[in-house]
Amino acid sequence: MNELYFLAGLGNPGEQYKNTRHNFGRLIVDRFIENCPEQLAYRISVIDINTYMNLSGGAVAKRLGKDKKARIKNSERLIVTHDDLNIPFGEIRISVNKGDGGHNGVKDIIKALGTKNFIRVRAGIAPQYIKDNQTHVRRNDMARFVLQEFHHSEMLALPKMLSAGSQIIEDIIKHGIQFAMNKWNNRKIDCVNPITKP
Repeated sequence: MNELYFLAGLGNPGEQYKNTRHNFGRLIVDRFIENCPEQLAYRISVIDINTYMNLSGGAVAKRLGKDKKARIKNSERLIVTHDDLNIPFGEIRISVNKGDGGHNGVKDIIKALGTKNFIRVRAGIAPQYIKDNQTHVRRNDMARFVLQEFHHSEMLALPKMLSAGSQIIEDIIKHGIQFAMNKWNNRKIDCVNPITKP
């Protein structure tokens, strides 16, 4: 069945945020739109979110339906792409029906929809210093980190990461969530020199 999928890439509006780590999800959707096969175009409804990250839920809920019942039903075909500090840079993981993991954009979507049962494409942004010292990284350090532009070593790998994210969306739509998870979860996209300090 050629069902319609809803696609939302999370990020902050404005040129000053365009190439920041927190806009990873939005960059992936932009790449998918650029390369979207013609036969898939009619199966995608892209949700344009013009608010800041922590207010993402309103636009998503509005597109998915007028009432809670419709939104919950349609959420099963919602794909949300976003950055994830719990995953190393170079990996993209797919999850379904999971908690927000501390991501404010995802948290707002869950609140607005009344369900967490949607597909998430989680693009890792964690550098080595966070992975090695998780208990010592302060919240304000993480907030500053996600709003910074990608490090030059990350920029070298970014095209491959965006292409992988785009391909993941295509795989989900064409072959289903289980196929995509088996193919991509815990798969290293590209190796880069780790960032050793904020």
